[in-house]
Amino acid sequence: MKDEENYPKIDPMAKVHLKKDAKKIKVASGRCPRCHQKDTFVDDDNIRVDTMLAGERVVISHLKGVRCRNCNETALDPESTHLVEEIIIKSNRPLVRFKRKITHIAQRPAIYLPKDMLDSMDIKKLRDVIIYPRTRRSIVVEFT
Repeated sequence: MKDEENYPKIDPMAKVHLKKDAKKIKVASGRCPRCHQKDTFVDDDNIRVDTMLAGERVVISHLKGVRCRNCNETALDPESTHLVEEIIIKSNRPLVRFKRKITHIAQRPAIYLPKDMLDSMDIKKLRDVIIYPRTRRSIVVEFT
């Protein structure tokens, strides 16, 4: 009997609160694609995405989704996925844009590059470049 006195007593109202708190953790059905355990996903509102964009590290935190309790695999909800997509699209845009007309040199189309851009990127004459279309409306010029 003395051992029972050392254990904390849980009154009936505390049991009700514990059950309510336990219901807040929702378990999503299905199998985890990484560990293949069934029904291990729980809601998580503090998921972090760590990625590289344009050569720089980008960390996006406080995203919502589900996390596997077994292996910590995460999946974002649609709103968080849309937010990450927007950030990626915005980060792929150049910080500086120059508008130029296509001219002709020796009967061939040409584009003059701005001096500020040439100086900041240390681009010299007779340097090899790789040019390829990215979309129907844009091209990529890579200096080798």
